[in-house]
Amino acid sequence: MKQASRLATLKKWLKANRTILIFFAIYLIITFVALQFHENWEDEAQAWLTARDCSLPELVARMKFEGHFLPWYLLLFPFAKLGLPFETINYISWFITAVSAWLILKHLPLKLYQRIIFIFTLPMIYFFPVVARCYCLLPLAVILLIMFHQERYQKPFRYCLALALAALVHTHCLMFAFIVGIDFVWGWFKQHKKFSKTQNRRLLLATLIPILLVGISCFLLLGSFTKSSGFSVAVSDANILHALMNGIAENLTLYATFLPSIFGFFAFTVPQNQGVFLKCTASHFFS
Repeated sequence: MKQASRLATLKKWLKANRTILIFFAIYLIITFVALQFHENWEDEAQAWLTARDCSLPELVARMKFEGHFLPWYLLLFPFAKLGLPFETINYISWFITAVSAWLILKHLPLKLYQRIIFIFTLPMIYFFPVVARCYCLLPLAVILLIMFHQERYQKPFRYCLALALAALVHTHCLMFAFIVGIDFVWGWFKQHKKFSKTQNRRLLLATLIPILLVGISCFLLLGSFTKSSGFSVAVSDANILHALMNGIAENLTLYATFLPSIFGFFAFTVPQNQGVFLKCTASHFFS
């Protein structure tokens, strides 16, 4: 009886998700074929070889020379240490993006045809799944933020972990994560009297997660910021502050080009704020 019930449930699920499954299968085939023709770049090899040849303490210490955050290297670490071939990095990137594409098709609050178009855009079809870089974690972080947004104050830990992941994809994602984090904290501040002491404690602890993780990760980068990290000034003990200020100024110029697309994206995707996100954000800062 249980087996028959499970089979009936599976058939029902397949029927309900038939269109999504068809386009997801097409997406998997296209990206997998593209993967076979990709010639790995030097920076892809750099990350894999660093994870392969360093112990865990050495890997942590090397972040100041790599100019990237630690999570991508920790993800590669066990696969590289197992002696798997270098091409494994491509399949890791492909698999992570495939998971993101499935979540986008299932949970992005847009019409079905818009979700389908979204996964067949250039970043989702090439830059994230085929080019094996840390950027492949970005669509996963963003779709998790969108999925968890509606219950972010009821289940803050998963939301803040997704926020930390978004921040630690790359230094260029810090401003994006900062904007989302400010929205989260401001919303909590406006409602904190409605929450119990236990809820407020949970929210405080959850908020500390991205703050601590990002803080520690940024500290590990101190020593030698390079172009790859978005900072153009070498750092020594004497000029750390100067280097950081120059790096921030450089990145703010870059972020200025991203902000319209970021706000536009959330205006049409974030549940509860759909269609009024910009208005709500403006009221937060100008009321």
